[in-house]
Amino acid sequence: MPEDDPLTAYLRSPEIARELLACGRRRGWHPRVPALPWRATDGYTGAVLVTVALEGDRGAEKVILKVTPGGSAEPAGYAAAETDCPPDFRPHLVLAAMPAWPMASGGVLTFQKLAADDVTGCRSMAELPSGAVAGACALVAGRLLRTWNPEPAIDSTSIGDVLRDQMGYGLAAGGSIRAWAREAGLLEPETPWVTLRDDGAVCPNPLLLARRGSPLDGRPVDVLVGRCHGDLHFLNVLLPLAPGGPLRPDGFQLIDLGGYSPARPVTTDPVFLMLSAIARGLHRLAPAQRQALLDHLVAPSGGRRDGYLGDVVDGVVAAVRETVAGGRRGWSEELRFQLRLSLIGVAVLFTSFSDLGPQVRWWFFRLAARLARGVFAELGVPVPDRAPPTPNPFHDPTPSGGGALVASRRPARPAVDRAVARAWRAAFTDPVAARAHLDAAYAELAGAGKAGAAPGEVCTRLRDLVEDATQILGGDDPGTLRLRHELARWTHLDGDAATALRTYREVAALRDRVLGPCHPDTLASARCARWPPLLDDAAHQRYGG
Repeated sequence: MPEDDPLTAYLRSPEIARELLACGRRRGWHPRVPALPWRATDGYTGAVLVTVALEGDRGAEKVILKVTPGGSAEPAGYAAAETDCPPDFRPHLVLAAMPAWPMASGGVLTFQKLAADDVTGCRSMAELPSGAVAGACALVAGRLLRTWNPEPAIDSTSIGDVLRDQMGYGLAAGGSIRAWAREAGLLEPETPWVTLRDDGAVCPNPLLLARRGSPLDGRPVDVLVGRCHGDLHFLNVLLPLAPGGPLRPDGFQLIDLGGYSPARPVTTDPVFLMLSAIARGLHRLAPAQRQALLDHLVAPSGGRRDGYLGDVVDGVVAAVRETVAGGRRGWSEELRFQLRLSLIGVAVLFTSFSDLGPQVRWWFFRLAARLARGVFAELGVPVPDRAPPTPNPFHDPTPSGGGALVASRRPARPAVDRAVARAWRAAFTDPVAARAHLDAAYAELAGAGKAGAAPGEVCTRLRDLVEDATQILGGDDPGTLRLRHELARWTHLDGDAATALRTYREVAALRDRVLGPCHPDTLASARCARWPPLLDDAAHQRYGG
């Protein structure tokens, strides 16, 4: 398709234009550029939203087309959001206009209905004047709990599970948090404590708190769970324009429901929205004002508010607490603690948004670390007097104007990344589904190996998958052990028989303990560990010959 074609020029991608035309041929309509176009960019994921006109036998319809990179669970998210939504909240959701279309490259085309039937008459929350941001954030946060989640359920879980849920796919071996943290040396088990150079505080390394075996991992906690958007930044909240007047926050509409979940911590969306407001305005504050705002988030009774961002914090926190307290179900104290956990997890996630610039990303790291120190103190976990000093590890260029937020990512591996992303999303609410998604990711890797991919490449990616499974399911979960068994096989195919033999023996011992000595999986690993060709190869590798 020529690049000067109007549709290609509008979508800014020949590939997207080809996929959209292919989808239309299959479904009986033809796409074109509308006379009154609309465009927005989702800076968190690099996704693009535009309006397109779809003309077919049943007439013409204008929809929002979203082009999402690989790793999306959007079709299921939209369907679940529509099914689960209480009637009173339905006007606040922009739902799917038709099923999504998977692209050959691994991306997804999704089609959303127009907000209020006139997206050009709406603006995102990013266009609110600063003086109106605090009130809008508080209003949206209150409605999310009061109307979308009028009766949240209580889930008895662990602190580690909550933190893993809040940091999400960013913690994956190919995720955006690990992309920078690995380079900074902050993922090593030898760095559980850090000294923040800006204020000298010794704090837990927040990046390690979500890992299995951390000091907080197995500690029990009761969490209020319910419907969750999962990516509630300012570009995903549209506000209608009053005729001849300002934007109307009371008519807000949520778009981009692909990450929807029916049972995540109810503090996730309000905290994400609040930190999005801070991310957009923090670069305008002087260092002393940034510090005051951080102190206010860590200890609201002792910090001082400074400008509209302090009002945003107070408004959102008050809206969440008052809504839950108003239900008189006795969970206010648990909610206070849950808010702190969500702040830690989402703040860590915000460290991965490279377009925020080094100072703002460092601010979010410090916020997570200081909040974690408070949690340790509350739980009576001792904090050492000294720890290695941690300077600001971020060095990417500061954007002009604090615009879009873009997560650092490794090169896309569409099918595997999609399955792993779904496993991380399901980790908190549905371990069975998470296990199935990890199995699907392995099936993609095994298929690549059978199709001719080098065993070494399969091993590298499979080690990442084992690491993800360990964090999502646990090191002795049958699903994790199954992946480790397969890793041993591919390791042998790659020529490292000694490591393969050691892995088979370790997996056999764990399966014996977890599944029992007579379980077929236990017997399979034990049989592989005694396989004569493997023993011969391992002996030759060790002794030569």
